[in-house]
Amino acid sequence: MRAATLAGLLAGCHRPLLLINGDEDRLAPPSEYRRIAAEAPMAELLLVPGGNHCATDHPHEHTAYAGDWMREQLGGQRGK
Repeated sequence: MRAATLAGLLAGCHRPLLLINGDEDRLAPPSEYRRIAAEAPMAELLLVPGGNHCATDHPHEHTAYAGDWMREQLGGQRGK
């Protein structure tokens, strides 16, 4: 069985995409998140220092960021 991959598909993703990951993730290495962010035209990457998979061990460092990002996508301004 071949591994699943998004290679070659992300350039066609023309929707906002927020990627949140920890820089110590062993399941999905930060290099993969950087690649995805580079390939998807509207992607933004938040790499949490010291965080594990999806930075679940550092929620205080990304929940407000994600909320502000969503507000901005819906037409508001960050930090308001």
